[in-house]
Amino acid sequence: MEGGPKASVKPFPRVSARRQGGIATKAAGGLAALGVVGGVLPFLGLKRRLQKSVATTMSFPPAIPEQFPSLDRPRLETYSRDLEGLGFERLLDTAPVGDTPTHPPTFCRIYAHRRHGCFGVIMQSFPAIGGPIELRCMLNGHLDDGWSVGVANGQPLPASAFVRRPRAIGASVPAAPPAELLSRFLRFRDQVCADLGLRPIADTSLETYIRRTLESLVDIREAMTKKSLVVGLGQYYSGQLGLGRRKSQRVWLGDYPRIAEERRAAGLGPGFGGAAMFE
Repeated sequence: MEGGPKASVKPFPRVSARRQGGIATKAAGGLAALGVVGGVLPFLGLKRRLQKSVATTMSFPPAIPEQFPSLDRPRLETYSRDLEGLGFERLLDTAPVGDTPTHPPTFCRIYAHRRHGCFGVIMQSFPAIGGPIELRCMLNGHLDDGWSVGVANGQPLPASAFVRRPRAIGASVPAAPPAELLSRFLRFRDQVCADLGLRPIADTSLETYIRRTLESLVDIREAMTKKSLVVGLGQYYSGQLGLGRRKSQRVWLGDYPRIAEERRAAGLGPGFGGAAMFE
């Protein structure tokens, strides 16, 4: 369904390693990864520089596709029709602005599905170096206790190695259409909720989307502070050079397996059942 701004402003691939690869499934994570790859990694000087590449705040001014001459308009319209046909409602077309010089120009079309309690984002970024990043569709939803689950259909960004968070988990299913993404997302979320004793958060307002995105920036900076620079660089170049297992790079499960097994040992849950989704 057509709308406008409401404010001014099949199984997964098998994985063989829990902590390898995966795209940052939330838009904030994707934008943060783009900021890292956009201007800091070439210098590789200090961990502090990587942290500074992540915005501390972000605004969401309305935008129109015509502002982006290189935007993949045919794919944008295809994904938009598909999402709207699945019951998603458009909340905002925006060009997010972060307070970091490495944040690339980006077009985002934000959707919400009130019945399923999740967001959909169609996004394409235009870094100064390397040309446009492929337009991609991402679905994500929030759960109790600070968890989020998402799926996306773009190729994993190597720089996502620096912005992973233990409770922001997701999978990349390259080239999957929105209908397949939604099916996978719902199955994934249901499994996580069952294993961890969580419930989805149903609020899908634009205000909630923006608030959650800003909260994620704080979480990302904190995660980068704790992350080993050596490990992060190893994961980055493994993805950049194609040295890691391709399938394992598409999934990030964070603390999910560990906590699920701890709950099972305490008699509080069935244990980690997510592995069945990746067979």
